[in-house]
Amino acid sequence: MIPALTESKDLTYEQAEKIKNENVWQSLDTITILQAVSTFLEGLSKHTKESYRSAFNVLFRERLLDPNMSLKGLALMNLEAKLDQIKEKLPGKEATKQYRSAAFVSFTGFLQRRTQGLIHKAIPNKEKGRKTFVKI
Repeated sequence: MIPALTESKDLTYEQAEKIKNENVWQSLDTITILQAVSTFLEGLSKHTKESYRSAFNVLFRERLLDPNMSLKGLALMNLEAKLDQIKEKLPGKEATKQYRSAAFVSFTGFLQRRTQGLIHKAIPNKEKGRKTFVKI
């Protein structure tokens, strides 16, 4: 059982951390991927914003991401597998695939910071022959 917030002076660090994480976790259910992408894009430069907006529009259109899914749903997803799908399943030149992948990695990094680690940053594949990012 989680103690009431009014008893905060009696909380251990572990209990306080659990309450904090639970509050963040519950708030993830109220935010959609589309809302989070919009907030993410606001902080980017004009050129990057346009490129990443285009990338996310493709991810939504091709149904690799559901814009109406909550961030809680995204947190439960295997983000590395999703990154591999983005790279492998979308048509286009290598440079286009890489910028779409970069948009997703950057977005998950943004979410990692905003959710205090409850959503982790997608880690690009570095295995030989399956690398997410290669020199073009």
